[in-house]
Amino acid sequence: MGQFPKPFTRIPHYYAENVTMDLLCHLHDMFDIRWHELQLYVSKFIILESNITHLHRHSKASLL
Repeated sequence: MGQFPKPFTRIPHYYAENVTMDLLCHLHDMFDIRWHELQLYVSKFIILESNITHLHRHSKASLL
């Protein structure tokens, strides 16, 4: 039989300066959904944010 994944650990909401609670909740919910969908294949997520897009355009960072 295959190996079962570790039980899911819920991550609490965190405060981020200059970010509304609505946006934080939305980002957390999206992360939560992705985590559940991928937990058989992914053991950790690393979230990186940049103020420049892959097309070298300036972008407002959401979590900075």
